[in-house]
Amino acid sequence: MISPFKLKQKTQITHDVYRLIFTREKWKIDFSYGQFVTFFLKVWARSYSVAQTDGYEYDFIIKRLENGKGWSKEICDIEIGAELKAVGPVGKFVLQKTD
Repeated sequence: MISPFKLKQKTQITHDVYRLIFTREKWKIDFSYGQFVTFFLKVWARSYSVAQTDGYEYDFIIKRLENGKGWSKEICDIEIGAELKAVGPVGKFVLQKTD
């Protein structure tokens, strides 16, 4: 299901790496490490692995590529408070529990 993710915080970690924290206020979603969120911007869709979440806030570490394919530059340049449509977290390549 497509839902809005709102940028709550943006931290520049290095000259080209950003930590972006998005909120999803409507409902809490179960999450397994290894899952990702797919963001939609104009005609592009790009998936990013979730670094950390409590089910309401989603933490991403993204390398900003000035001339790269995809849209890492665009997502790293959005303003605090901006909303992006997204799907997720989804994916089955997850950390399995062991005994």
